[in-house]
Amino acid sequence: MIQRHDILSIPFLKKSPFTGSLLGMRYRMERQTKEEEPEALLVHVWEGPYCFDATPEEKRRSREFSFDEEGICQCVEWLNGCWSAEEERWRKAQGNW
Repeated sequence: MIQRHDILSIPFLKKSPFTGSLLGMRYRMERQTKEEEPEALLVHVWEGPYCFDATPEEKRRSREFSFDEEGICQCVEWLNGCWSAEEERWRKAQGNW
């Protein structure tokens, strides 16, 4: 499972997207800014082995969280929930290399 210490800090996320994977499930976190709205942490999940840019948008699942420590912790919980809900799918994707 993904742990909070597996995810880089807020200062890093302000500058660059963060990508990772867990046994076939790939994910990407990035800061999202919109006019007159607070910053958000946008998180995408998709099936490997392809990178974010090579995966069609319709094959990715996305969710927004607050761009703070609490949002990162909620994001980690959501990612672990996504993995647990479709464990067999992600394990099959792991073998697609």
